Amino acid sequence: MVRTVLRTSMHRYVGRKTTLAEWNKSVILLKSTTSLNQKKQSMFGRQICCKSLLIQLPQQQFRDSAFFLHGYSTLRHFSQSTHGARRSNTSHISQQLQACQNARDLSMFLRTNGRLFHGRQEFELLEQRIKVLNKTTRMTAAHVAGLMNAVSRISTVAKSQQRQALMDLSRVAQPMLRHCQVKELCNILNSLASKDVQNHKLFHQASKFLMSSNYSMAMNPQDMAILANAFARVQHQSSKLFEAIAVQAIPQIQDFTPQGLSNLVNAFSKQDHPDSKLFEAVADETERRLTMLRRQQEDDDDVDDSLVFSPQGLANIANAFAKMHHHHHPKLFAAISKAAIPCIDEFTPQNLSNMANAFAKMSDQHHDEEELLLLFDAISKAALDKVPYFNAQELANLANAMVKMMGHHHGATTALPLLLLLQEIARAAIPLLSLLSTNNSSFNAQELAMLLNALTKNNKQTPTVNELLPGETQDEFWKASATATLSLLPEFQLQELCIVANAFSKAPPQPLSNGGESPYDKMKLFDRIAEAALDLLSLLVGDEKNHQFQPQNLSILANAFAKVNHHEATDMFQALIQAAIPLLPQMSPQEVANLVSAVAKQRIEGPMADQLFAETAKLLLLQSNDRIASWEQRNLVEVAYAFLKAFQTNDILLERIGSEIYSRPELELDAMGLGHLAAVLSRTPIGCSAELLHSIFASFERMIPQDSIQISNVADICKAIPLAYELKSISKNHGFLRQMVEYSIRKRHNASPPDVRDLLLNLTSPRLSDHGDTADNSSLVELQRSLLVAYQPILEQCADHQIAAKHVKTIRRAYKRLHV
Repeated sequence: MVRTVLRTSMHRYVGRKTTLAEWNKSVILLKSTTSLNQKKQSMFGRQICCKSLLIQLPQQQFRDSAFFLHGYSTLRHFSQSTHGARRSNTSHISQQLQACQNARDLSMFLRTNGRLFHGRQEFELLEQRIKVLNKTTRMTAAHVAGLMNAVSRISTVAKSQQRQALMDLSRVAQPMLRHCQVKELCNILNSLASKDVQNHKLFHQASKFLMSSNYSMAMNPQDMAILANAFARVQHQSSKLFEAIAVQAIPQIQDFTPQGLSNLVNAFSKQDHPDSKLFEAVADETERRLTMLRRQQEDDDDVDDSLVFSPQGLANIANAFAKMHHHHHPKLFAAISKAAIPCIDEFTPQNLSNMANAFAKMSDQHHDEEELLLLFDAISKAALDKVPYFNAQELANLANAMVKMMGHHHGATTALPLLLLLQEIARAAIPLLSLLSTNNSSFNAQELAMLLNALTKNNKQTPTVNELLPGETQDEFWKASATATLSLLPEFQLQELCIVANAFSKAPPQPLSNGGESPYDKMKLFDRIAEAALDLLSLLVGDEKNHQFQPQNLSILANAFAKVNHHEATDMFQALIQAAIPLLPQMSPQEVANLVSAVAKQRIEGPMADQLFAETAKLLLLQSNDRIASWEQRNLVEVAYAFLKAFQTNDILLERIGSEIYSRPELELDAMGLGHLAAVLSRTPIGCSAELLHSIFASFERMIPQDSIQISNVADICKAIPLAYELKSISKNHGFLRQMVEYSIRKRHNASPPDVRDLLLNLTSPRLSDHGDTADNSSLVELQRSLLVAYQPILEQCADHQIAAKHVKTIRRAYKRLHV
């Protein structure tokens, strides 16, 4: 019945010579057809859109033409000939602009017909017309606000052109601000913010007016949300204005729409303005609404729209509270989680990324771990199909959030979607990273650092990119990452550069795919990173208060170069040490240990290195017993081993470290730590050497059946065996020695030249036979001969240039003495 009436009514205006005034009556009917199906609406559109009406445009009143074009632009379907007629008559828009005599009509025309602007020429005519009207007519604040709002909504022109037009209008608006109503100020500021137009002078002036009682008292919830959002988007700091908004918003918090609440706290978080009372009020109101919504849904009642948050709103509220570290709202996060899971498929990539990032930050405060896991499981499944549509920032944020959360997943059922998602993120990143060489990617330095950090982080629950991707794809990932890193080197801050260096230190040294060349030159990449780091360190030395100058960064950077055995960055290390020395008291035990260990491994020498070791010794020796008790055993051992490797002698420090480790109830060291401690004691005996060596050998002996130790660990342990025989810390029946020999023979093909040297020198040392009887020595000789026979071909391969001549000479004497 409705269709019949509409069709009859519309035919009254079609089929004869129809004026625009009559046409405009049919537009009202046309709007009514939006409830009909698309097929019928398309039919009506084709019947109504006729060339004769378009041809009449130049002769009509401006307002009639504006109304006509608005109705015409709302039609979604045109026949080919009519669509062509519309495009061929775009010049009529220009004529209508010329016919416009005041700003009010121009604003209405733009609001209703902005979508018809298709070219640069048309927009230039609009700009010219605005300038003419500004000179020839008296434009009020309301006129300018309306024009700016209309111009900002035109989506079919170049952004640069649109921004320039808005900037010109903002200059016109500036002298009129004192005469603006709150709504007009909202339109002006929101128009600029929506297109990222930076007129900070206008925003500063507007903030002063808005803080006056006349304005602040007149703001309603919508105005407050719009104004806060506008200032946040252009990053214009005005703490007093935000304080005034907070004061006005709290009593009216129940009158905010869900979107208004979301925009309000999102703006405050962007401005880094932690108004605890406002956040408390928003948290309580949001939780109340979400709880009521859940009850209505459970009871199958009609849902109140004021309770429904959009996916973006849920994500923004969670993200704002997480960013501002409001940890005391577990009920709010639980309510958001429960509201988000049923509609998670409606979340955009940005919403998913923000939601994951927020809940990962707040995971320690979430009381219901099972519900948290369900949320991340839902996010993983929803994001999996949308990964190709994520931009660089969203990929980096999502990967970072998922890796943070991986520690909470203990069941394979829950962790599987996370693993698949991380794998797809790594794959999706490759083309984006590859494009950086042509400057077409949206990755920036911070996002690249975040992505690489997430995909190379080592913990028990999180696989690295080396485990997620197969060989050939893995090569592509690292090659693309190297290309991106080189392109972005000038943009890196020190912290980001340190993170990237650390990530590449974990990359495979050789390509994993069969055949082919190495995907990138790792050492050359570290050469470039060293150059960039040296420049940054040179700028920052003496400015330790700079936020980039964090002790952790220096430790990470030094450790990354040590891991890849890059020994050509001496200048960078000298600058790094100079920067690190005054920061040693601020470093954690692990950071101190990593730093001195890296410097020792890199063989950095000179006054700067000596001063670093001297300051490290002073730091440890001056610490109270309580402070040094907080150091983990592995960090104490790492410092002692660094002194050994750097040929830095400090018996008092080693005595303090040894005594501290011996005072602990038990040794808590892995195979490498036990080996390093044994090596230290072999060089510098201390008061408790005998007892410590006995504990070291007992712990190491328990590890041998697990086959989890490296041949290098055995070589370090063997350095202390001659001393242990002298101190009687080892059994005279050579049981432990037998295990060392047998393990060394079994793993001999994995031994490096330094391992070969240490094993043969210490396991065949004459000092071993000086502390046993004849029967024991006979058994010892057999063990030593079996070792020498097994290692003879290996020794011949590396003797000439990889083991010092004096050590080769000593080993050859052992072959002669034992008749091998």
